[in-house]
Amino acid sequence: MQEDLQKIQLKQLAAAVLLIFVFMIVACSFLIFRSEELVQDNMSRLVGTDTEQIELNVSNYLSRIEGTAQLMFTNEAYYAFDPTVGNLDAYEKLQAEDAIRDRIIDIGSTENFSDFGVVYANDDHVGWISQTTLGLFSNGGMYDEFAGLVTNEARQSGWSFGVRDNTDRLWYVKRLNDHAVLVMSVFASSLGESFTAPEGLGDATVRLVDRSNTVLYSKDANEVGTKLDDAVAALVGTEGSACAHNGQFFAASSTTENGWRVVVAASTDAVLAQGYSMRNVVLLFFAFMIALFVLVAAAVYTHLSRPVDTLVDNLTARAASDQLTGLLNKVTYETIARQRIEAETEPGCFAYLILDVDHFKDINDRYGHAYGDEVLKGMGAALKTNAVHAIAAGRVGGDEFSAFAFFGGADADEAAAFGREAIDRIREHVQQSFAPKNRNGKPLTVSMGISVAPSGSMGFEDLYKAADTALYASKGAGRDCGTVTVFKEGSWR
Repeated sequence: MQEDLQKIQLKQLAAAVLLIFVFMIVACSFLIFRSEELVQDNMSRLVGTDTEQIELNVSNYLSRIEGTAQLMFTNEAYYAFDPTVGNLDAYEKLQAEDAIRDRIIDIGSTENFSDFGVVYANDDHVGWISQTTLGLFSNGGMYDEFAGLVTNEARQSGWSFGVRDNTDRLWYVKRLNDHAVLVMSVFASSLGESFTAPEGLGDATVRLVDRSNTVLYSKDANEVGTKLDDAVAALVGTEGSACAHNGQFFAASSTTENGWRVVVAASTDAVLAQGYSMRNVVLLFFAFMIALFVLVAAAVYTHLSRPVDTLVDNLTARAASDQLTGLLNKVTYETIARQRIEAETEPGCFAYLILDVDHFKDINDRYGHAYGDEVLKGMGAALKTNAVHAIAAGRVGGDEFSAFAFFGGADADEAAAFGREAIDRIREHVQQSFAPKNRNGKPLTVSMGISVAPSGSMGFEDLYKAADTALYASKGAGRDCGTVTVFKEGSWR
């Protein structure tokens, strides 16, 4: 009888141990699966957001080059000259070429162009065309080659890479007239500052690729001119923006204005190192909880949930913020602003502010990018400290910041008064913060634009455009000031 009772007790104990063992396997497996799933989703968003920020920097760089080319159209003498016509005497031709050459020197001295010149249909050229480029066309054909790169009919321009197998440069060509094209090139390596791999993404690789997925820029020079890795290409495709991950890579792409794409790829193992570490912790505690049964299991579950939640919260915060200034990034900020502006039903007025650092490129060139970063941090601090009514504030461009506020029950004039107070506080903050450093003897300044409109009168896009117009009005007024535009009686004033 006693032996039978002992057998029953042993069976009950074994059943209890087995039940607890199965329960803990299920519970810990759920924890592992759920934590890794959350980490992957948030890491994927982080990679996508950082890719968009890098693409914004690259697009700004390329747009600056296109804007420089556009300056050749300010005077007909620069773009209409055609030496192939043959009705100019030698003196007139010399004068015209000197004028074009002086213009090129004047507008091209601020950028590190390796080529910046006009090439004519007879292969003559004016400006600086490097010996390397001339060597590519030692047997002629330079005009025909570059004229063939004008692929954008609307803009009469085009970007290219690998001209006659030269992979050191990125080329921009703009048609001036029927027999002349403006040829500009920069070394691809000059994009390096825009292609910094985001922190926290392990061994992430950042590349610039064209429409055929040919690598135009990579920190690994051996990749330049080759096709994008097949595994990465399978995730991001060949066009448009994408964000995806699999067992090998986290990858995202974002398209620049000229159709090229920034592609960021990071090893899944490196990106999820934190998640794998958490999984090992869970497994260790699982072995411990088997010995201590149900009470210890509950305590360990609570202990494990806390670091997983903290990890997810940290990843979510990083994916939503600009890591240099601590403000919201462009995507998150505009999403919040758009939703709030379009959803507000209470009477009152929205005020939308855009702030831009005056001559920021000159500041970077004079004092270096480290000081430039300090300026950007300072602008973020100025916005957070002085835009006291702001619902949200963000960094929406390289040196452009924005904030928006809602003044419940206020009319347009009252909201505009708050806006002007914010402008004065921000200007004073900037003057006090950056007085020791100046630009060519002048204090560092900012230009600001604010749009004010009653709730329900318009959406995000119209309010943003009005603030942007006000910002450019401030720049046109000499900078170091702010402009407030108010929507009253159906028009902006």
